[in-house]
Amino acid sequence: MKFLRINSFDKEKKWRYVEEFLSHAGDSLLSFRYYNKRGKDVLEEHLHTVLLYDKEAIIGYGHLDKCDKGSVWLGICLVSNKRGKGIGKKIMANLVEYSDNIDNKVIKLSVDKSNVSGKKLYEHFGFCVYNETEEMYFMERCKDV
Repeated sequence: MKFLRINSFDKEKKWRYVEEFLSHAGDSLLSFRYYNKRGKDVLEEHLHTVLLYDKEAIIGYGHLDKCDKGSVWLGICLVSNKRGKGIGKKIMANLVEYSDNIDNKVIKLSVDKSNVSGKKLYEHFGFCVYNETEEMYFMERCKDV
């Protein structure tokens, strides 16, 4: 498996890679709704965007997005038939390491309450719930200052 960081690519090329991943993600898109209301322009705001390949196939995606409120938000998605195989840990490790290397103090994310394995993965990386709705947890990872 290998990572491909796409931040240095032009906007159209980045979007082609993301579209390729999304076209193969399957039912994982039921809980990864990031691109439902966003287009390719959002990729220009990402601090870090990676795709994880297994041979020639993209099997995972992750990003760190610097939002307009000064927070860094994490997004991660795996091709549906690749869940439960340790791939999410690889992507999370990549994202958290990048965040730590740029000395970012806080990463936030949201996860559906029905995504029990996702919540456990995030807790493994030091994320804690700071707010919740009826359907979703909001979590953050605070790096020691």
